[in-house]
Amino acid sequence: MLRLLPPEELAWWGNDILARAEMHLPPSDPRRIKLKERLGSDGKLNAGDRYLAISVLQAANIADQLEKARVRSFRNIITITTAVLTLIALTLGVIGLADPTLIKLCFNDPQTGPACPIGSRPVKWDILIVELMGLSAAALVGAIGLRLIYGTSTPFTLPIVLAFLKLPAGAISAVIGLLLIQGRFIPGLSNLDTSAQILGWAAVFGAAQQAITRLVDAQGQKILSSVGDPAPEPPTASPVKVTT
Repeated sequence: MLRLLPPEELAWWGNDILARAEMHLPPSDPRRIKLKERLGSDGKLNAGDRYLAISVLQAANIADQLEKARVRSFRNIITITTAVLTLIALTLGVIGLADPTLIKLCFNDPQTGPACPIGSRPVKWDILIVELMGLSAAALVGAIGLRLIYGTSTPFTLPIVLAFLKLPAGAISAVIGLLLIQGRFIPGLSNLDTSAQILGWAAVFGAAQQAITRLVDAQGQKILSSVGDPAPEPPTASPVKVTT
């Protein structure tokens, strides 16, 4: 479009093009610097700066597309990861429904006797109820953590995708956590006495997934913040003075 504008209309596009360049191009970009110098104090483009303006605008548009491509790629990775974790959680639930004794989440205290998530013996709903407790705790922790997540002007719903990641992660964490207690991998925890204790620890392990997913949240927020914000300049090494 800039190629076809008459000189009198082209003159008024200077500040708009410079603003877009400052949004997407780094401060050291020579095209951005030259355009700013050519605009001067009145912010008007001369007819001789037409191709410079076109070059700056094209570079800014390409940078904008690359920024959005990074957001889209990260969103796709999180979506696939969420799908895989959901499949694992569903598989664990199906295993429990098919054979409750294959993955037992029960404990046998010598004094109080056996304790399972539901009752005193394994049933097909044990894994599902444990996953539900872990998922619920993860959802609660995730809802609290939403206060630290900002919205985005990009067309990609990355914050929502990050929130959904916590749900299957919490369900799987609950099952794995109880198995770790069974295997005495957690010092100070060996046998749980009641169903309430088992489900309570399932909720604790479900909430504990935040320790891992918060790192993913931080990376997602970093990527979102980079949209429309040119990359910072790399630090330059100061010259080393050699004395003789």
